[in-house]
Amino acid sequence: MIVLSLILVIIAAVTLLAGFFSEGLTLIWVSIGACVLSIATLALGVMQRRRTTPEPVPPSAYGPGAAGPKPAPAQLATVGAASEPATEVIARTSAREAADRRDDVEAVIADAEVEIIKPVAAAPAAAAAPSAARRPTRKKATRKKAATKKAATKKAATKKAATKKAATKKAATKKAATKKAATKKAATKKAAGGRTSGAAARATLAAIQGVGPAKQDALLKKFRSIEAIRAASVDELSAVEGVGPTAATKIKDSLG
Repeated sequence: MIVLSLILVIIAAVTLLAGFFSEGLTLIWVSIGACVLSIATLALGVMQRRRTTPEPVPPSAYGPGAAGPKPAPAQLATVGAASEPATEVIARTSAREAADRRDDVEAVIADAEVEIIKPVAAAPAAAAAPSAARRPTRKKATRKKAATKKAATKKAATKKAATKKAATKKAATKKAATKKAATKKAATKKAAGGRTSGAAARATLAAIQGVGPAKQDALLKKFRSIEAIRAASVDELSAVEGVGPTAATKIKDSLG
């Protein structure tokens, strides 16, 4: 038992050193359990050794070195007969004490086994606890990353829509400016054409007998173009200041 206890102490020391240099706590718990088991084994060995060692017998009061007169044989017989029951009582007491010591040692060993099994069984749960604690953190980080990516995508889409809207607005402004310039150019061209048409209308009216410059100005001021004069009736033409019914009839006949 003492040798087994020594081996367990060596194992405990080795596992303790290995536990210090490793990341886990399993080897340290195994070292502690080995220490407890070695103590229990040592206690059991001491109990067995004490039980097997014979107790020293006290020197007889009537031995060779005893002082005083030796008792008579009859007295020795009486003393021997009286001491036999005392020897049986001492033997029964020693057996009872040995049984009690054996029970104590077995209880110590059982406690040591429980102390060893509990840390070893709890070690996987302790190792799994950090993983279980990391899972919500990892899930939270994934959710946060997805939310950030979604926000970035939404921001990019908003920026793209704003850029597209600005480009559309710019194109519409450019188109409106082009249309306005074209309208202005057409108006300018029309005005120039109108002046040409007015000159042509004046020449057409001047070819009619009895229609002088005054009547030409009055007719162009009233009707603006030769087409309007041609479409007007005799009464409308005669109503113009300076143009009488005779001139109106001639104008109508000439222009058809």
